[in-house]
This record gives sequence, C-alpha cells and structure tokens, in this order.
Amino acid sequence: MDPQAELRIANALAANKLKESAKRDKFNAKQLAVIERKKEKEGDEMAVTLKNIESREASEKELKARLEYAQEIRKERRQKIIDERAHKEQFYGTFGRSRNIFFCS
Repeated sequence: MDPQAELRIANALAANKLKESAKRDKFNAKQLAVIERKKEKEGDEMAVTLKNIESREASEKELKARLEYAQEIRKERRQKIIDERAHKEQFYGTFGRSRNIFFCS
C-alpha cells in the first residue's frame, strides 16, 4: 500500500477517534448533569416532604389539644349539671315534705 494512503488513513482514524472521544465526553457530561439535577430534585422533594410531615404533626397536635379542651369542657358541664341537680334535690325534697304536711293534716 502507498505510504501516503496509510498516512491519510491513520490521520482519518485519529481524527475519527478524537470526534468519538469528544462525543463520548459530551454525552458523559450530559449524563452527569442529569444525575446532578435528579439528586437536587430528590433533595428538594425530601425537604418538601419533611415540611409536610412537620405541618401535619403540628396540625395533629393542635387538633389533639382542641379535643382535650372540648372534653374538659364537657366534663365540667356534666359535673355542673350533676351538682345543680344534687343541690335542687335537697330543696325539692324538703319542699315536698313540708307541702305534704299541710295537705295531709
């Protein structure tokens, strides 16, 4: 084979290898950028998830406090009604007895 032809072929192969290497490097850089963006997105999603968890826990805590407060109010009302009935029963009993004395005699 002609030495000039071999030289042209070798130069063409070397240029082709450089082009392929450049393409491969460019592709790898794009892939690294995609991986980096994916990691950032996962980090952002994790932050959003943590915020949602914290807000949910805070709302559950607030709801629990309100329920406990409402339960305490119900207990107080119930006890107040029981106390008032007991107090009225004392007077109703004496009034009824004294009234029966007047009508029975």
